Amino acid sequence: MKSLLIAATAIIAVAVAACGDGRADGVKTVRIDPDNVTEIQIDERDLLPLETRDSSLLYDICDIEHIGNRYIIYSRNLLRIFDAENGRWLGNLAKRGNGPGEYNFISNFRSSGDTLLVFDSNQNKEFRYLSDGTFLGDSNPFGLGPDFDGVPLSVSSYFVAPDGDGYYAINNYVGSTDIPTPAYTRYNAAGEAIGIVPGRGLYGGGYLTDRGFTDQEHNRILVWEALKDTLFDIAGTQVRPLYAFDFGEKSLPAEILAMPDLTDRMQSFVNIDDDRISLLRYFHSKGDNLYFTMTQRREYNDFVRYNEADGSYRILHFLDPNGRYTPNSFLKIEGDSAIVSLSDEACPESNPVLYRFPLSLFEQ
Repeated sequence: MKSLLIAATAIIAVAVAACGDGRADGVKTVRIDPDNVTEIQIDERDLLPLETRDSSLLYDICDIEHIGNRYIIYSRNLLRIFDAENGRWLGNLAKRGNGPGEYNFISNFRSSGDTLLVFDSNQNKEFRYLSDGTFLGDSNPFGLGPDFDGVPLSVSSYFVAPDGDGYYAINNYVGSTDIPTPAYTRYNAAGEAIGIVPGRGLYGGGYLTDRGFTDQEHNRILVWEALKDTLFDIAGTQVRPLYAFDFGEKSLPAEILAMPDLTDRMQSFVNIDDDRISLLRYFHSKGDNLYFTMTQRREYNDFVRYNEADGSYRILHFLDPNGRYTPNSFLKIEGDSAIVSLSDEACPESNPVLYRFPLSLFEQ
């Protein structure tokens, strides 16, 4: 994907109801005007620069866990610890390798109380740490998956079931048949496969790290795919399409959306010259609202609140009056606030800057 950051033309607007109706396949369509945004000036008093040194460098931020006075940041295959008050680098949670407490590949990162859990799909191991990096042990959480085309399915990543009684695993792509690999398998709390979850298949092994959100409040798991317009949910034993987002002339062309493999979609997308809404990412749910990131063709990121009850939406378009900071795609809801990351255009090689703002901005 071409990486050009440009200033987007924005319009200050009040919350507008998103028109919703059904597609031919019965999925509810949510129509959003991506130019109908509310401009918000970045308040530099709420910025938290993350210390930059050779040993603390980050790529894009995949996830953040906040424990005590520490942010543990998952960035590709790195796990860095920063002081949540001043951004000082405190060290690494763990390192790559094959020794005790060392992981090969981060497939899943989450917290459970004061414990951080890192799942390594290459080893089918889950490592447990305290927020200071103390290694607590590891386990093999998942047994063999269901048989598919003569091959047992294995776990690529997973979500904790909304009721806490087991897991929904994303399967590794098998790639040995014209029949798509089943996308999800249900496991019980002991890590035993219960069965394939029907409703969605994998046509390739490509993916972005953010692929789902366990929504305990609504007893569902929200799942999405890169360069697709549809948000799905897993409720009980079925994957079902929940919403199809329509951005009018800025929607991705139907021929790209129809491509089942991510690699094909991305290769076709880079040849598009005009602005399109390319990525919908980092969905969260709180009350009646869905929050997510909406990425423009040239990679300017806005943040959206969509109300599932009344169909209204609001798009926040953050601006820096000095032109220094621009939003990245990362978004996390924590209590009554949101955390996003910003690039520092004055020092492009520096670590991202964290920016926390109240969710009430979406309602003003």
